[in-house]
Amino acid sequence: METLVKIAEKETPGLQGYVPEIIVAAPAAIQGDIEKSPFAFEITPESVQKSVDIGPLYREIAEKHSVRFADATAGIEVAPDCEHLTEEGHRQIAKLFYEAITERP
Repeated sequence: METLVKIAEKETPGLQGYVPEIIVAAPAAIQGDIEKSPFAFEITPESVQKSVDIGPLYREIAEKHSVRFADATAGIEVAPDCEHLTEEGHRQIAKLFYEAITERP
């Protein structure tokens, strides 16, 4: 993620003349009844933990680069497959991004 932020900061001024507004977003965590997920064969306890732990790491990157941050690792509804968002989850993440965009720095 930090590499992507650095690329945007370094490359876009030459392409656009300015650095665009950057939002670092941590994705929704893997959650739910993993045994019933069609992806159960590839979801490990470690991958579940990493999906939760990534939020603070991404927040640190955002703070280091003084860019906005949206943390979807908690509070976002995930489908029974434990990975993808439900319709409500899409509403929740849209609200989260709206709040990140409109928040005063």
